[in-house]
Amino acid sequence: MDAAAGAALICGARGYADLCPTHLDDLLPPGALTVDARVRPTLATDRADIFTHDCATGRARLLLDPLGSLAFRGGLPRTWLMTPYFEGFPASAFTIELSICPFRGQRSSTLLSYSSGADSQSSDRTPDLLIEERPASGIVVSIGRESVATGLYFDYCQWQHLAVSWSSESGELTIYRDDRDKTVATVLDPRIDIRMTAPAFRGTLARGHRLPADGSLVIGQRQQRRADIAAFDPMAAYVGYLAGARIWDHVRGLDAINADRDRWLTGTEPGLAAAYAFSHLAASCAEALNLCSDDRNIGQLGGVGADELLHDRRWFRVIAHAGGAGVASAPVIRADRWSAVTMTATRRRLPRADETETRVGVFVDGEELTLRPLPARWWRWETERTCRIGPVAHGQLHDVRVWSTRRSGDEIRRDRDARLRTPQPDLRACYIGELDDRGRVIDRSGHDRHLVMRDGLTLAPLAGAARRISAP
Repeated sequence: MDAAAGAALICGARGYADLCPTHLDDLLPPGALTVDARVRPTLATDRADIFTHDCATGRARLLLDPLGSLAFRGGLPRTWLMTPYFEGFPASAFTIELSICPFRGQRSSTLLSYSSGADSQSSDRTPDLLIEERPASGIVVSIGRESVATGLYFDYCQWQHLAVSWSSESGELTIYRDDRDKTVATVLDPRIDIRMTAPAFRGTLARGHRLPADGSLVIGQRQQRRADIAAFDPMAAYVGYLAGARIWDHVRGLDAINADRDRWLTGTEPGLAAAYAFSHLAASCAEALNLCSDDRNIGQLGGVGADELLHDRRWFRVIAHAGGAGVASAPVIRADRWSAVTMTATRRRLPRADETETRVGVFVDGEELTLRPLPARWWRWETERTCRIGPVAHGQLHDVRVWSTRRSGDEIRRDRDARLRTPQPDLRACYIGELDDRGRVIDRSGHDRHLVMRDGLTLAPLAGAARRISAP
């Protein structure tokens, strides 16, 4: 049978296919594993489980984690992002970048407040650093006891990138904002250049002042007492969407801001103190991603339910977990494109008799990715024994293969667009979207590990997507 034939599995909202429990224990090999699949998520995909295996003999999971923007809604419960004790907050210079889509909200709209609580606990205390928009003054930046009203206003109901930089030595305050008309058009045509040009505002503020260390950072709410949720100003919340926030410990030039504004940062860039972004996996645990660290300056989320959906889900990162090792990639999968995703894993016994070590690798379209460890607190396993493919909500899956060896990069690249002939040595399961007369997804590996279709899983022609297509 030619495994390049077959059909795509259309997952609907929650459709998946699972394996009969009697076949669970002999599917995963004890020492090595490769899972290979073609996947096509869409803009509507909020969950993308490619392969899940959880039983007494082993655990493995390969999925896509949607990345997008988080809605900050007016009213209760209040939405906020907080780092209660920000280690190493810039004291004498900073550049703060925010990607926002604001709506008209309340009396004022607070983007960011930073408070140390060092000199007062009064209910009307102004934070050490405050960036907000006021109806009569536009965007106002306050540092210490000084404030500057810029006269700039948000462009409501559209995306914009805002960069605020300040230097204590000179007192110079600079605000950059991208072109308002081009920002709307780029949603329809990403080739449109929306680079920032001249500063939207220049002024002087709090020359010689130093911001205190280890304060509480809150995005989306105005603090009236340090890290006190009950004391947030109810009439000063930010209302709109936030896609990300970056805090640097120096004044960044225009060229540097333009070069990085649409780039996913590694977290190791010189001078980057924090870089917050939103993923479905992290948000379900009431956290934002901090690309700089998984255990330092954690971004806690409030007013966000466990089932909160992210918006503007155009990119996905790959998550792989085997044994006790979990890893995550940068966002490399783009919505509405076919991608070939491969997970490899090996487990070896350490000198200590009762300890093992698992190494996990990830390839996309034949290229090995740089990975970072996944915090254990974000990982949730099934409550019952299972092996399944899907659901990729509102997306498609095709040509899912499970091997009993850790395949090399050369082998993965060789077979990436090849017409695989079965049976193959070490191939434990192969699903290409064919059904038997009982309506099961046929296993073409020769091991008869057929899958039962559940919850609206259907088949559809590949429609020209039989080859694995690389995302740009």
